[in-house]
Amino acid sequence: MASTTIPESWGNSPSDDVYTIKILRGDTFRGYEGFDLVDSYDESPSSKVLVFYVPKIESYGVFKEVVLRHVEMPTEDVRFWVCFNRQNGTIRPFEPVKREMVDSATMAELVSCHGTSVRIKMYLEFADDKKPPLSTHSLVFLKHFDVQRQRIYGVKKIYVHNSSKVSSLNGKINRLMRWRPARKLHLYEEIKPDRIDCLDRNKSFADSEIVNGDIICFQEALSVAETQTLRTQHPRLVLDATQFYAKMRNKSQETKYPKVPKPAIDFVVLPGQSFEDALKSLQERMDILNKDLTGYKFTCSQENDSVVAYSNFDSLMTCTICLELLVDPVSFMDCMHVTCGACAVEWFRHSSTCHQCRQPVRAVHYIHAVAATVEAYCQYNSLANRSDAELANLRAKYKPGQLIEINRREKIDSDPTAEERPMSTAGCPGCNPGNELHFLCPEPILDDAGNTMFPGHARCEDCNAHLPLMPEFSLECCAVCTRFTCRELKLQCGSASTTAPFLIQPLGTIRFPKELDTNLFETIPIKYEREVLIKYAQDYDMGAQELFTVLLELHEGAGLPRASWHGVGRAPFDRDFVSSNNLVCVTCAKDLVAGALLTWGQSIGPSLSPGELIPGDYASLGLHAVKL
Repeated sequence: MASTTIPESWGNSPSDDVYTIKILRGDTFRGYEGFDLVDSYDESPSSKVLVFYVPKIESYGVFKEVVLRHVEMPTEDVRFWVCFNRQNGTIRPFEPVKREMVDSATMAELVSCHGTSVRIKMYLEFADDKKPPLSTHSLVFLKHFDVQRQRIYGVKKIYVHNSSKVSSLNGKINRLMRWRPARKLHLYEEIKPDRIDCLDRNKSFADSEIVNGDIICFQEALSVAETQTLRTQHPRLVLDATQFYAKMRNKSQETKYPKVPKPAIDFVVLPGQSFEDALKSLQERMDILNKDLTGYKFTCSQENDSVVAYSNFDSLMTCTICLELLVDPVSFMDCMHVTCGACAVEWFRHSSTCHQCRQPVRAVHYIHAVAATVEAYCQYNSLANRSDAELANLRAKYKPGQLIEINRREKIDSDPTAEERPMSTAGCPGCNPGNELHFLCPEPILDDAGNTMFPGHARCEDCNAHLPLMPEFSLECCAVCTRFTCRELKLQCGSASTTAPFLIQPLGTIRFPKELDTNLFETIPIKYEREVLIKYAQDYDMGAQELFTVLLELHEGAGLPRASWHGVGRAPFDRDFVSSNNLVCVTCAKDLVAGALLTWGQSIGPSLSPGELIPGDYASLGLHAVKL
């Protein structure tokens, strides 16, 4: 591609009069091995990203003509997409250049229309098929994890209908790869280098939050025999796409690309100097008194360890919903992601999952330690403070310690007898002298109209009334989640709900449903170990109750270990083991079974091979069938 195709009026380096435009060609993605669509941080001469310095007054029509002539592509059926920097650090196509952008429009008008910056990233799509309407379809990119060749590479961009199920990709990919007979596939979404999520095949693309620019990686599903053969003949092979992504991530951290030095000047801001005075001093220093710098972004060029540490700390002080400074921070159980309390209130009115990891959330708790850290951070960086109006607005929605209700609409819809539990407005029975508990709360509740949580108190799981945390009754709550009801304190519960009450009972007496719940096995990360356990249960026609009994026998009836995701419970339940006599609720009992399955799956290790396992013979695994 000759450089003579670029007009002389276009620049050769960044300046105030040009836009720096980086363009990714559609055919460049095919065969690309790495994260994202292309390595946009590679500034070496061998980089496949095209860079143009286009005058701001240049017309969009001339820009298209020059670029297409430079890359030697026909002008028909070509579409330019504007790429945006996502919050997670990736760069993906967001929307095509709008139709109202006529060829006579200037590049400045294009930038203004799409709200981008002076550094523009674009994707050049060559439409080799009919382009469907973007109102109902999304542009996604397919990558293939080839287990045999140990590589992940770009295959092709396709359009998917937003209402179609993820499973519809199976046929498209088989036709695209010309696989006959058709092969079963595993599908993953490459969200960012350190987060690769497995896609639910039964969900639609819209429910899976697949949008323009998303990357879907597929791999062939290996049978147990194929897995064993590969592990035996090639023990170093990575057989799972998520693990291979992790290997790529570790390798990429060792790769260093030569950086093009950027022009810089020394500039000192005096203590107490206003922003306007600092700009004026900078204009004098650069000899550009007539240029307006108010729209420019200034960054520190001293990238030492302290600057990097400050930048990382600054991101920890930011709410991941509103992208502003945290106010009254709360954390989600069990993923521990942190947001503003008011943001969490708004979010959980319409959802029951975390906005970041999409995992179910069972509770939201105010975190004093992070709130204190934010307060100290504001003393160091006063510019980060929220305005008084913002604080008043946020705290009108949430007060520290307030109970945040999580939308359980899906569960309510599935159970016609379920209803929202009414909120009790009664005060704590232990806060007033002469109460029936013969216990006086050290910190009484003076006003509970704010629907908050108070130190030294809990809430009844049925009627939601305030209850005291009494040391002598500490053994009368669930040994895992430490929840309890008025009944454990020998009080009359004010619940009028027709739903099943919250019950706790000794772990050894829990009775599970007869059918097998395969969701319990999802905690085991290695596919083969999951298959062995599921096959074990299916061979013996075991339900959840029989499996629970077998796991108890593995621990000689003593109980089950706490799941790693339970964290540290309230004393005296900060032990690593829950005995058969400890009281637990049914929800936590399921968690204990899942944790025990995970512990068993990890204990058998990679030395266990399917070829050594005689069908129906599980004695070598330490398992013995128990029929009740």
